[in-house]
Amino acid sequence: MGSPRDDEAGCYTPGMTRRLSLLALIAVAGCSSYATYPSIETDTALALTNATYQPAPEIMATTLAWIDEQYGSGDTVVFNLPAGMVPVVYDRVVAHLGDATPMTAAGQAATPLLELRIRGLSAQADVIYPTSSGTWHRSTIYLSTTLLKPWAVERERTWNVPVTDWPAPNYPDAVAAWEAARSDSQATANTSDAP
Repeated sequence: MGSPRDDEAGCYTPGMTRRLSLLALIAVAGCSSYATYPSIETDTALALTNATYQPAPEIMATTLAWIDEQYGSGDTVVFNLPAGMVPVVYDRVVAHLGDATPMTAAGQAATPLLELRIRGLSAQADVIYPTSSGTWHRSTIYLSTTLLKPWAVERERTWNVPVTDWPAPNYPDAVAAWEAARSDSQATANTSDAP
């Protein structure tokens, strides 16, 4: 007569093993983000995601740190996030990076992160960065993660399209100041036109 362990070893049938594996896969995939910033999703999708939620700030910071390591000057990282980011996202990116500050003025030398696409355990970030020749390049940075490793850059694809338009700062305080200055200048122009 065999031991009780011999009888217990066969308690999982192949069908049960497949079901348990599928359930584990669904549980892991269900915890994965699917988002694009700036948002292109429908209102329903937007209700399920938020840029302040992890992993968005972590991915943005990882991308900016990698760009700075590869192409930066070693000074403070100046960055611009995609349009629509709230101040808390900037704060979280600064917390991840350490010595960093948001882009606050038009034309300021910075690393603009133009778009972020998160698809489960992989992500893509479009950035503009300076080169040693003084020109600017646009690249897509590909990142990935697993349950056991943090977000990391896998590769980069540089686009051979010249960067001609420099993005305006998206930092909410800078945007508010720019809009206030624009309103003031329009109000001054309107009053100077009055008889």
